[in-house]
Amino acid sequence: MKIYSETSFSFILKAEKWLKDIIQQETHLIVRRTRFEFNRHLYPIEIVIIGKSQTLGYFDSSHYQIALNEHLIFHATDDVIKNILRHEFAHYLQYLRNPSASLAHGDDFKSICKTFNWGTEVSSAYMNLKVENIKTINKNNEKIIAKVQALLKLAESDNAHEAQMATIRANQLILKHNLEQAHMDDDILYVETVYVAKRRNQKMHVFYEILKDFLVKPVFVYASGEVKLEVSGKLDNIELAHYIIEYLDKELERLWKKSGLKGLKAKNSFFTGIIKGYQDRMQEHHHTYPHEKKALVKIQNEIDLKMNRYYRRLSHTSSGRSHDHDAYSQGEKQGRSLNVRSPLNQKNKIKQLIWRKS
Repeated sequence: MKIYSETSFSFILKAEKWLKDIIQQETHLIVRRTRFEFNRHLYPIEIVIIGKSQTLGYFDSSHYQIALNEHLIFHATDDVIKNILRHEFAHYLQYLRNPSASLAHGDDFKSICKTFNWGTEVSSAYMNLKVENIKTINKNNEKIIAKVQALLKLAESDNAHEAQMATIRANQLILKHNLEQAHMDDDILYVETVYVAKRRNQKMHVFYEILKDFLVKPVFVYASGEVKLEVSGKLDNIELAHYIIEYLDKELERLWKKSGLKGLKAKNSFFTGIIKGYQDRMQEHHHTYPHEKKALVKIQNEIDLKMNRYYRRLSHTSSGRSHDHDAYSQGEKQGRSLNVRSPLNQKNKIKQLIWRKS
């Protein structure tokens, strides 16, 4: 059964654009507006959407159409869909070469895929959609992490404006990436302990507040003789959270030592001021770009819903201590100019928490 709706029509336009790019850039066949040229004949580039089928896609030789399952619209990454398009276009070429032959996944089909350097993710007769989604997500995550690290590296610049914008630009890239992946029905919540102390301290509160702008949910977890700061969210955001904590742990101590202040009360006030200064700067940015703030809140709410299935009680930050006003003021000034830089890479084990849909 073919399906027509506003959603499917939009998806078809996007998929046909991808298919044209694949034909032109990877097979080097000539592409017209709605057709491609093969052996001096023009053939249509047409995609239809099908429902109620176990087949993810197929090539319909009687109508020269490539059919895609409606399930792919909401449950497949862009890269997976492109590989399915490559697979079905290989069948298209297979048919054009020999219309009387079976469209099986034999030597002729594999030869076509090999000609265009399409690997087993394209030439395989069967696809585990969930496995392929995870593989492509992981590949894309590595690219995003590299880009964010490059942006955070700008915080080391001698140019004050460039340095101060580094964290904001990194936030924007992470937010954009998460919005692009929002259509994924992901059933894994990643959780990692990023910091451990004998008791909760004000430096951990700085970590807590800054991490929220990097699209992870920080939580204090209390155990016998220690308190842990755990973060939850998508895998790539969790990895970035670890990099950020590694840097901040050293940077905050450096700023405190540089202040010349003494005493625990002054130190707590200094770190409280850093939180206030950092938050003020980010709020000013969100006021300038309100659409980013709305998107950020939406994603954070989605993380909260998932976390409630794992954490029975969530601990929140609070501070009722009196302030050392001089230390607080100095900290606030440092917080407004605090730049999160990229620290050394360090691999850690990450827990995966899988829940079932209710």
